[in-house]
Amino acid sequence: MELNVQHIEVWEANIADQPGGLAHALDALDDAGVDIQFIVARRGLAASGRGLVFVTPLRGDHQVAAAAHAGFHIPQHIHAIRVAGHSRTGLLAGLPGMIAGLGINLHGFTASTVGHEFVAYIAADSQEDADRIVRALRQL
Repeated sequence: MELNVQHIEVWEANIADQPGGLAHALDALDDAGVDIQFIVARRGLAASGRGLVFVTPLRGDHQVAAAAHAGFHIPQHIHAIRVAGHSRTGLLAGLPGMIAGLGINLHGFTASTVGHEFVAYIAADSQEDADRIVRALRQL
């Protein structure tokens, strides 16, 4: 099975836990011409009145500067991988088990299938774990 497996940078920002909080953060990226391929947002960080948004990719100095100005940064505790390819029954459900078999506890996992293609974003806690996941995925 041919998979497109690559290390990626995921950017995160705190957002206001209120109507428009996410929109405000994403507007800054849109104004900079970012073609966002992945967004995950969560609200309610322990009654702090804040939420989190994760996005990828950012390309070029202009986009990175705009993201930094809007409060985005690359979290040092997340090492991300993007996996894409032709979907088949059981593939996405089997990936976390394959990673667990490597002795790796996932930091995060998000995946979706559209038509016959899938994309998964995997977050590991260390670069070493991310490298091990990439090597294993490339052997599938």
